[in-house]
Amino acid sequence: MQAGTSVVTRLGTVPHSNIAYVLEVAKEHDYDLSPLLDSAGLNLEAISDSSSDLTGEQYYGFLSQVLATLDIPAFGCKVGQRFSLSDFGVLGYACVSSSTIRQFLQTFFRFQQIVGSSASFREALREEGGNAMIEIHSSCSNENLLRFDIEEAVGQWTIAAGDMWSGKESMYTCVNLSLPEPDYAQELQTLVGCPVFYQQARNELVFPAELLEGPIVMADELTAKLCEQQCHTLLQGLTQQEGLVEQVRKLIINQAGRISTPEDVASKLHISYRTLRRRLSDEGTSFKEIHNELRMGMAGEYMRQTELTTQEIAFLLGYSEASNFHRAFKLWFGKTPGDYRLSGSGPQ
Repeated sequence: MQAGTSVVTRLGTVPHSNIAYVLEVAKEHDYDLSPLLDSAGLNLEAISDSSSDLTGEQYYGFLSQVLATLDIPAFGCKVGQRFSLSDFGVLGYACVSSSTIRQFLQTFFRFQQIVGSSASFREALREEGGNAMIEIHSSCSNENLLRFDIEEAVGQWTIAAGDMWSGKESMYTCVNLSLPEPDYAQELQTLVGCPVFYQQARNELVFPAELLEGPIVMADELTAKLCEQQCHTLLQGLTQQEGLVEQVRKLIINQAGRISTPEDVASKLHISYRTLRRRLSDEGTSFKEIHNELRMGMAGEYMRQTELTTQEIAFLLGYSEASNFHRAFKLWFGKTPGDYRLSGSGPQ
């Protein structure tokens, strides 16, 4: 589970916000990484922007400098444990709405590219001899970067286990790492909550295969299906050439919990607002038309196919206040969200 907060706009990139938890953990250990940010041409404003991304080379170049500067035991795992499913936008929502742990994992691995895994990272589910394994694969050749990548993924999956497994004890029976045993091995094992074995053939988190059929507490079949459809659209957009309208649509979808502005979108596309407006006009549309059509189309789908509350839908569509969504919905559909469902347009 390698990526940061938000969906990337291009394959091979990583969200700027992927660095945010690195800075957070470093600061708690009295390290100021501002000089490294400056030397890498990065800034806090870009990092706090959950809708922008940087190349894998930029990300790992900065991370390489960080790892050479600080000395924090189990640093990768500590960073990884700051993540939550909400950091993965619509993909996180698709996972937590899954009916079983198996579906949760299959959904994440199927669409992991949309949250930046293609930069140098991938994960997979394997079953063998009554066990299930979350395999972690990193293509980093640098030893320090490889260790960070693997430990960060382990940290993220130990946190994700809370959304998958409702038991009080650890979901995992052990963690196998291909890495040499570090001097902070005991601290890492305490963070993970199960035995950790080193110099193994694979990097993997192991748990009983029977848990794969266990239910997810927040399971919602219709919501899962709808979110998976959006993930499919995003993945399809990443893997094929697309026009400006589709790029704008994808950026708006990516920014769950935020209100998109034309200036913001133009910045992500590395063009001026004036150029964005002109090119969209050439394609017979405008930012406002795309924005309203997309968000209200998604709103109608959520109201018809899920039982999400108005407040939850408002958040997913980037409204800071449910009342703003309520007004926009009524203006678009001619009725309130509640009346829309009561009229039979909602889930039956």
